[in-house]
Amino acid sequence: MSKDGTSLREMAAQWLRENHYDGLCNPDGECGCGLDDLMPCQCPNERDCVCAYEIPAEDSGYDRVFCTSNSEQNAPSDNVERVARDLYEWIDGVLNKNWCMELPADLDRYKKRLEALGVAL
Repeated sequence: MSKDGTSLREMAAQWLRENHYDGLCNPDGECGCGLDDLMPCQCPNERDCVCAYEIPAEDSGYDRVFCTSNSEQNAPSDNVERVARDLYEWIDGVLNKNWCMELPADLDRYKKRLEALGVAL
């Protein structure tokens, strides 16, 4: 936990969002988790857990699948709803959790994500 009370899970989720990942996975195992339920195992493995993208779960037997690459996808893993959720969480963190960040640079990252999705600001 950080000095301001931010947990490791929150810090990891924030970094993953800022870098356009959808969660974590163990590419050698059958383990993956999304940002909405990050690290449900309560013990992420620093050697095996890597940044991951959510990919279609067709014929996998799972509801969701996470992969280290999204190159097979036709659409980017980011979407307007995800950016809006991330932006709301970032604003909440700045206003209510005392997150100290470079506000203009952080805001510009969200603007770039939205522009990449065709949203004109």
